[in-house]
Amino acid sequence: AARITATDLEAGLNFTAYEIPKGTTSIPDFPDLKEIAAGSIGEEALAGEVQVGQIQKKIGRREYFALHLTGYLNVPEDHVYNIHVTSDDGSRLFVDGTKVIDLNSFSERDPWFRESYVGLKKGLHKIDIYYYQAHNKAKLRYEMRTGDEHIRKKIPAESWRRPLDR
Repeated sequence: AARITATDLEAGLNFTAYEIPKGTTSIPDFPDLKEIAAGSIGEEALAGEVQVGQIQKKIGRREYFALHLTGYLNVPEDHVYNIHVTSDDGSRLFVDGTKVIDLNSFSERDPWFRESYVGLKKGLHKIDIYYYQAHNKAKLRYEMRTGDEHIRKKIPAESWRRPLDR
C-alpha cells in the first residue's frame, strides 16, 4: 500500500488531457503528446464509472483526446482482486507502478473489456490510468471483486482518492 495518509486525500482523481491526431486507433505514446488541459474530477464524476462526459465538458473536446488519470484506490482488505475494465476506446491501468490491464483497443461502436488479477494489501494504492477517445462513444468503467467472489461490483466512487493540493 502507498505511504500516504487518508487525511491528505479527498474523493476523486486528477487528470491531464492531451490532443491526439485524427485517425488514432491505439493508445498513444503520452510523452509525445501536447497537453491541452489539466484538472480534477470529484466523487460525482466517478459514480458507477468514470464519467468521461464530465471531463469532455471541462476540456471543451468530445473527440481525439487522451487522458492520464492519477490518484489512489483505497482497497478494503488484503486479497487477490479481479479488476475488470470496459473501455471505448483503449485504456491501461497501472497499480503501484505495475501494469495490471492493457486494453489497447479501438471501436467504432461498442466498448471492449479486459480483466486481470492482482494481489493488494488493505489501504491506498497509486493508480495511473491512460485512456484515449478517438470518436463516437466514450466509456471507461472499472469493476472489481475478490478472487473468490462470483459477481463483479462497481468500484465505489469514494474509493478513488486524489491529493488535496490540486
